[in-house]
Amino acid sequence: MPAAVLPRVTVTATHEATNAEPSRQQRRGTLACCRGLPVGRYTVVAELSGFQTAKNTDIVVRVNEDVRLDIGMKVGA
Repeated sequence: MPAAVLPRVTVTATHEATNAEPSRQQRRGTLACCRGLPVGRYTVVAELSGFQTAKNTDIVVRVNEDVRLDIGMKVGA
């Protein structure tokens, strides 16, 4: 099945060690970008009405490194 873009997805990045939520963004386009996150491990959650919540854990952010995460979402009940 081909991939599709889902507008208005809310993406939240939570620092696993501190449980801080330095980034929560709602996007209308294809790319959710969380800039300036402190170094560490994150849990990234994507939410959109009508879809199951997608949760990705153990996402590592390092100094001067871009992290790409392609998030798959399934149609919800």
